[in-house]
Amino acid sequence: MGNRKSNPFRAGAVTLASVLILILVAVAINVSFGLPFNLSLIPPGQDYTVKAAFTDANGVNRGADVVIAGHSVGQVTGVELSGRRAVVTMRVASRYAPLHQFSTARIRYSTLLAQKYVEIAPRDGGAELHSGGSIQSDNTLSPVDFDQFLSALDPETRSRLQTLIQQAGGGLQGQQQTINDLLSQLNGLSQESVAPLG
Repeated sequence: MGNRKSNPFRAGAVTLASVLILILVAVAINVSFGLPFNLSLIPPGQDYTVKAAFTDANGVNRGADVVIAGHSVGQVTGVELSGRRAVVTMRVASRYAPLHQFSTARIRYSTLLAQKYVEIAPRDGGAELHSGGSIQSDNTLSPVDFDQFLSALDPETRSRLQTLIQQAGGGLQGQQQTINDLLSQLNGLSQESVAPLG
């Protein structure tokens, strides 16, 4: 009789253990792909993989967002060197496939001096990029490295730039503004004040 009464408890324990195992497997899959649950659990064959070759992809990490028209559509799954190029592999929701040959990819900052993401601008024309295809470096753009930009400025200009950033900091919080946009606004300042190199 005692054994029969314990059966419901054992059945519940087995069910709970099974659920925990499934959760652990799901977490392991997400960690291995560096993706959020809603994307990495897409069954194989129902997503779309595309690569993009950049002259510089420093700071782009696995798990970084892939954005089209302001909407997150995927994640970066890997970054590796190929010769003098950095090849970024991205996993994109299948409804945005296929991209075409002349589509462009640009690395942007999600916030000022913060994490980077990849923005894709689909373009019609040219051959379709099948899953696993690549956007060539002629159609990609890497951001200006802020440290390199600062190193080209004389001390007085660096101080003025630091003051400008501090004053603008409050207004920039929470906005999807790239460092390239800031550098474009400072273009005139940098041309007048950059110290001679060499």
